[in-house]
Amino acid sequence: MHKTLILFLFSLKIPWLLGSIYSGTQNICSLSECSCISQVVECICTKNSTFQEYLQFRDDRRNLHELILKNCNKIVLPPQSISPGSNLKSIQILQSGQVELKTESIAVSRLNLVNISHVESVVFRQQTFQSFNDDSPSVAVHVSNATSVNIEGKAFASIKSLHLANINSLNLEPSALKLKVPTQEPTIVINMTHVNIKSLASSAFATSLKKILITDSSIDRIETNAFSGISMSHVRLEGVEVNRVERGAFSDQSVIQLLEFDACQISSMAKKSIVAGISELNFENSFVQSISKYGAINATVASVRIVNNTFRTLGQESLSLESWNSIIMSDNTIQFMEEGALNAIHAPMHIDNNAPTFQFARNEVQNANRHSLVTRIPDYVSMVVADNRFSHRCNCHQEKYLQSLTGFSGLSSSFQDLSVYLVNTSLCGIPPGMHTCFPSSSPPAPRNHTPIALYEELMCVEGQAPPPCILEAPENGEDSGIDGGGQDVEVYSLNQFYDDFLVLFQVKTNKGILLFLLFCVLSCVCILSIC
Repeated sequence: MHKTLILFLFSLKIPWLLGSIYSGTQNICSLSECSCISQVVECICTKNSTFQEYLQFRDDRRNLHELILKNCNKIVLPPQSISPGSNLKSIQILQSGQVELKTESIAVSRLNLVNISHVESVVFRQQTFQSFNDDSPSVAVHVSNATSVNIEGKAFASIKSLHLANINSLNLEPSALKLKVPTQEPTIVINMTHVNIKSLASSAFATSLKKILITDSSIDRIETNAFSGISMSHVRLEGVEVNRVERGAFSDQSVIQLLEFDACQISSMAKKSIVAGISELNFENSFVQSISKYGAINATVASVRIVNNTFRTLGQESLSLESWNSIIMSDNTIQFMEEGALNAIHAPMHIDNNAPTFQFARNEVQNANRHSLVTRIPDYVSMVVADNRFSHRCNCHQEKYLQSLTGFSGLSSSFQDLSVYLVNTSLCGIPPGMHTCFPSSSPPAPRNHTPIALYEELMCVEGQAPPPCILEAPENGEDSGIDGGGQDVEVYSLNQFYDDFLVLFQVKTNKGILLFLLFCVLSCVCILSIC
């Protein structure tokens, strides 16, 4: 009878019969799951451990400096879990399930490290850290290899760095990283590597920070005012996939010393998505699917490097840059340039007696609308324009084509005209049947391109017969596109007609499509009237 009763009680799993009962008042070294060696206490949970869901750290001797929790299903640190009187310097939570840090669960007195790794989920509630030393931030927070991490607003205090790595789902609520900065110069470093972020919420980075580094990660949306700290020394996105950068994501409330995009994939940049005051902007090795017209980057910036990127379309006045001293646009591939693409780069300035400089070199322009290379760059700016490649087929009227892009009128202007620079230094696409005339051994011409000056010297001299290389290697059914016998009569190929058609109607823009449809309707009306 008694034996049956005891078995029945055990089957109910009554806590006081299971051998690991935790009331919250025990010295942590007295728990059967914990072992204390020197200044380190290590607690390895079992399925019957009760302390893990309400841990009150108690160290009667006050000589423990490191707390390690491992293999716990659920760890909850309630308010005052780590009291101000604790001498803990390090807290590590490893190989566990759910981790939740309640409001004011950790009092920061001597603590300098919180490390959470290989867990299922982590939640930092508002004001997780209760700081007693705001004047000297000391805590480094590391979270790595977690399925999900949620950081509520103003969760941290008195931290000097935050490192997040290998997070499948990171949720930063508004003001998540809004911190008190006790010094005039920013000192806090944020580092995120291999994280997936659904949204960088408004005011996610609303504090003056020394460095924000996001690498090899994905962000669905960077919301308005996501980067809104008054002073940010360095913001770098490297190898990041971004679906959309919203208007004002880099807020006009911020001053950023160095803003870098490197090897990023950006699907969409809204109008005025970057409006912060910037000392140096580097945009390199990236792919931009869509960049809005009229100032997607609308910033006061001293130095700009836009190098080795691919732009699907560079829209009208997409780059609105002012108060600049140096702009370098080189080695980019621009699949389509709309009218006025460079027209909002204006108002340069001298800095430390250095005259402003503008460089447009080694870019590949595959298609361009008329006036796409019109500038508002004053005459006193030092210009470097060289070795740009145009996919437009070479012909003996290449100068007129380039003048249609630069808006050349022959009238005096206070702004620089790029026509002469482009004609003298650019390359055009080699027409079919002429590749043997322009061997690839002539630098700096890449395959399928040749310097315009070289083409004109060989093909466009009045009174000169076509060179023998054309007669040796013609392609069936294709015209050479050169002047016949030095006369001013050019055989007009279908490819040239297509290129001129693009320039005339700008069919790769909404305006151009409507213009083309209007042309078709008028043509039909004329034909019907005649019939």
